[in-house]
Amino acid sequence: MRLLVIPPSISDAVTGLIRAEAERAAAPGTALTVLSAPFGVACIETRFAAMVGAYATAQVAAENLAGQLPGPVVDGVSAAVKHAEPLLQRKPGRAVRGSFALPPDVPNRGLPEALARRLARP
Repeated sequence: MRLLVIPPSISDAVTGLIRAEAERAAAPGTALTVLSAPFGVACIETRFAAMVGAYATAQVAAENLAGQLPGPVVDGVSAAVKHAEPLLQRKPGRAVRGSFALPPDVPNRGLPEALARRLARP
């Protein structure tokens, strides 16, 4: 089996972590191809950064799949909804510190200035 894994990040470190986890989880005989996004953000810590990452990932997929889907594709929307529902049922408040607080500035490259400005923390 061959799998194409596209981390939505320009960070070699993030791609390395995702590659390592994919290799750990893959069944014996699974061939992995891991391709980083050529543009976008270093990490996905906001909804806006996720949209930029999705755009970059879609670009890589379009270039490499050439109009074919050789296997199943995980629907990110359905997966996200099923992940978010139980979290929201807990009625969380707004985080002011810790891992769920507002993230720091997100390094990026190759983005139009309007996108780069939007990623900058106010």
